[in-house]
Order: sequence, then C-alpha cells, then structure tokens
Amino acid sequence: MVQLSVADDVFVKTTVEVSGRVRLTGFGDRDVVVRLLVEEPDGVLEEVARTVVRSVGADAEETVRLSWRPEQPGERKMSLVVDPLEGETVITNNEVSSFVNVIDGGLQVVYLEGALRVEQRFLRRTLAASPDMQVAFRWIDSSDRSDWPVDLSDVLTDEVDVFLIGDLDSSAVSPEQLALINDRVGQGAGLGLLGGLHAFEAGGWGSTPLQPALPFERDPLSRQRFDEPIRESLHLRGPLQMLPDERFGGISILRLADTPAENLAAWRELPPLEGANILGPLAAAARPLAVSQAGDPLLVAKNYGTGRVAALAVDSTWRWVMQGEDRAHRRFWRQFIFWLASRDDITDDALWVRPAQRRISAGMPLSFNAGLRQADGEPIEDAVVEAEVVAPDGTKRPVRLVRDGESWAGQLTDCTQPGDWTIAATAARDGQPVASRGARFTVFRQDLEMANPVANGLVMRQLAEETGREPQLAEDIAAIFEELLERPAGLRKRGRVDLEPLGFMADASGDRGSALAGVVFAKKMGPGLRAAAGRWRTRGTAVCRLRSGCYPPLARPHDAAEPPRAEAVRDAQTQADSQQTPALRPAGRRGGDGAVCQQPRRGLVVSPAGAGAVKPSRRDAPGQ
Repeated sequence: MVQLSVADDVFVKTTVEVSGRVRLTGFGDRDVVVRLLVEEPDGVLEEVARTVVRSVGADAEETVRLSWRPEQPGERKMSLVVDPLEGETVITNNEVSSFVNVIDGGLQVVYLEGALRVEQRFLRRTLAASPDMQVAFRWIDSSDRSDWPVDLSDVLTDEVDVFLIGDLDSSAVSPEQLALINDRVGQGAGLGLLGGLHAFEAGGWGSTPLQPALPFERDPLSRQRFDEPIRESLHLRGPLQMLPDERFGGISILRLADTPAENLAAWRELPPLEGANILGPLAAAARPLAVSQAGDPLLVAKNYGTGRVAALAVDSTWRWVMQGEDRAHRRFWRQFIFWLASRDDITDDALWVRPAQRRISAGMPLSFNAGLRQADGEPIEDAVVEAEVVAPDGTKRPVRLVRDGESWAGQLTDCTQPGDWTIAATAARDGQPVASRGARFTVFRQDLEMANPVANGLVMRQLAEETGREPQLAEDIAAIFEELLERPAGLRKRGRVDLEPLGFMADASGDRGSALAGVVFAKKMGPGLRAAAGRWRTRGTAVCRLRSGCYPPLARPHDAAEPPRAEAVRDAQTQADSQQTPALRPAGRRGGDGAVCQQPRRGLVVSPAGAGAVKPSRRDAPGQ
C-alpha cells in the first residue's frame, strides 16, 4: 500500500468514500485482493468492503476506491490491507492506516442554484467550513434549458435534512421531484428559498407542487421570463438594512448577541444590502422574522407539517464579509440552516482537536489545533485548553499550547514509538472543566531498505555494463556458477621497477598512498615514464583524479608476461635526472593544483622485470 485518503470528518449514516493506491511490483497479471477494515466500538478491526485489482505492468500503481457507511458516532481507525500473495517475502508494507471522526447529527444539505452569482460562492464557502454540515451543490445552468427538467434523483435521498433553492426557475425541476421535496418537508426536513431574479413568484414557484409549503401566496402575474427584461416592480432597491422584526425577531436565526438590545445594535451595524425581492402577500401561517428599515418583509418563516420553511428575499449578504463582518455572516447562515433542520435547541459546547496529519513517520514533528465552540459554531474565546500526548505503551507527557487566534496550537516531537498515539485535550472556563476530547494518530517506522525489496533492473544493467558483462536473469545463476568452476584460475606475477632516481618508490600491491605519489610524479616526468606507465591499468572499477583530492586505485600490469621495457624505464630515469625533480612535499601540504599530497610513510619499488631490489626512497634519507 502506498496511500490512503479519506475525509477527516464524516457523518453518521452517510456513505464515505475511501481511496488508496497500491504499488504492484513483480506480480504482473495476478489478482490482488484489497480489503477495507474499520474499527468497531469494541476496538476490533472488521472488514467492511473489498475489491480486486490486477497489475497490468511490471511496476504499476493501481487506484482503489471503497465505501463505508458509519452507523455510530466516534473516532474510528481504518486500514487498507493487501492480502499477501504466494512468494511475497515482505508483507510489512501491505497495510496503511488512518483515522476518521464520525460526527453524530451531521446535517445533509442539498443546494440547488440556477446562477453562479457572488452570493452562492460566499454561502457555499461558509457552509463548507462548518464541521457538522455536508453540502451537495448542484448548478442547474439556465443556458441549457433545452435539457430541463433535470434529474435530481442522486441528491434527493431520504437522508437530506435541508433543501436550499437559490436563484432558480421552477421549470428546472420536474413536478414529480418537487412533490417529493414537498413530502420530505412535511415529514421533518427544512426548505430554504433564497432571493434572486427568478426566485419566489418570479420563478413560478407558487404554481408547483411546492405551493402548500410556501410562506407566500401564489401570484402568476409576477412571472419573470428569461427572454424578457428584468421587471423592476418585483424588486426592492437598496440600500436595505436588515433588522429583526419587533414581534418575531427574537428567533435563533437572528441572534447575533446575548440580549435583545445588543442584538438589535449588532444588526444595525451590519453593512446595508443591495436589494431584495418583493414577496407579495404572505401565507396565513407565515411570520415575518426580519424586515427592512421601511417595514418590508425580508425573512419570512412558516411551519409545514413537522418541517420548517423560510424565504430570505435578499441575495447580497456577501457584503458583510467584504466589509469585515465575516463572523456575523458565518453565524447567521449557520443558524439559518440549523433552524430549518429543527436543531436550534442544541446548547452543548463542543471541544475539538484537529491534528495536521493522522499518519506520520517515526520522529517526525506533528502540529495540531484545539478549541472550544458553542452549539451555534461560534468559538468560546475565554476557554483555557490543556493537552497531553499518550504513547502506545500508555506513558503520558504534557504538551505546551499557545493561543492561535480563536484556537490553541501545539506541536508534538519525539514520537518515535510505532503504534497509535492519542492527543488528549481538556477545556475549562472560570477554572471549571467543561469538556474533554481525544484525537488519535499513528506512527509508523519505515524500513527504507525493505519498503521496495525488488531489485532495480536499470541499476543492475549499468553495473553489468561497467564491468564489461551483460545482465543475467535469475534462472541463469546455475550456468554462471558452472562457468566460474570451469574457468582456470589465473595467477598474477608481481615484479619491481627501480625508480630510485625519482626520489620515491611506489608499491603496486600495498600502500594506496604510494600509488598516489606515483601518479603525481608520473605527471611530471614526461613522455618516457608515461609510456612505461601506460602499460599499467588500475585495479578496480573507477579512477580517482588527483584534483578531486582522493586516492587513485592501485595499479597492476596489463599482462605479467609482457613487462614494461627496461629501455623505457631508463629513459624515464635519465629524463628525471636532467629535470632535477625536487623531493615530495611532506604529507598534508597542498600541491600546485590545490590537491592535498597524502604520502606514504615508506615507499616500495615495483619492477615487472624483476630487476633490482627494494630500496629506500630519497625522502627516507636523513634530513629529508
């Protein structure tokens, strides 16, 4: 296994997609079973899905996708596991794990929009940032009206908690599916209608199966056709100040402060809006929750069956964000969705812990954030959060946290023990603990040598070519050993060359420093010695140049039966004497080209002709 990808937060009774990548090396044209294991409440990993992949290449990576539907909230460990194959020697890299947080009460929101306007972009961003909402967005382009009505069966499921309909004409959705939405609202789902050029009666919604649930009366004369100019009589011109209604404005949707006076002042300080739809006559059971400064209804709500319906006539709340009121924008829309879903009575504070990663290698630092928020999603800034980390063996140590805006930040180091670790956080207000929460992550120890035990064919081919051979297949090993047994062992004869006049001696079989000294002087002695030295080659697979400051390999003759000519050696000695070559510098001093002359303590002479005995070098004489 190479990778596992899954969302950090998922929702109860919602299908979760888990994806991963599997590297299949050396198992071409074989089926490989990949299983998804998920931790049960008792801590046991159980298989929830599996798939079969087949490698199509010698070294291929295959993508796998599996799904899982959680039924209970809580943190869950999940693993993608590849079943071992016959002949597989290393199976420690067949599994990869991570953690997900299953949220109880997560809201499923379906958002249908007919225009990619500024309002929808800011609204989607706000809803996506909420950790307990999952939004399915569908843009129904009005330029493709020839394909209307569209099929929404993939999003109109029984799990939907809230339906949002933006600037969309009613002809985009079939009457059968609108009737399905009407039934779902009557059974407890929420319906929110948003302002726009084709919203409300301008889009003909009062003449659809949704009419019984709508908080305004049907008005066929208010229809806005696509091929007609915009009807200004259907809209209120801005700037408009949205304010809570004195009779019904105390509802949770409009709560921006703790007291009614502070709440009204907060709404008055918000930037004005550009305009709004005229809703027309309201239904008998509808209540205006927010109005303009002139008293025009801007937010109207109604109960329908066991569900709730709200019509928001404005479409420029994005102006709040652009003028620094993003917190009010976020709080309003979150409360709007929670009210539609009948979840506005949730009052418990929630502590959250979010690691930057759920899977790290041993010794890698890990940063995380934690914080306390209210039921409406707003952070509690006067809370104090503390944390400790628990190792797999149960040992604990405190973690230092620092303020990071509306949350607390910490960093873990020295997590070297492989296994599952836990970040345990507690939150307190006024010195009293109010919540605790833990988040787990896994530490793995990667064996780089055994992570990919298959031989690298390219490197092996390069090594073979460097030695003048051809790469061999594994099944040819027996023949290779037979060839080595049949090949007669070759004996190498060693001789000596007397180079005493040069002021040093070089040993072809011993000290590597002697060989270096030989190279230094061969470079200075001219063509005679170079001709003799040309008959020698290096022992090994590479030659170190002097300028690199490293030792060259040892020298050996091409053919011991054909030694260098004595005449060439004598010519080299004569030329050396005529040039009066100085003695070698002491070890550690730099040569003329900047290389360090690493010299032997004592040199020896090599003479392939066998003439001459070993003699001390000139620098061994007293005073040298």
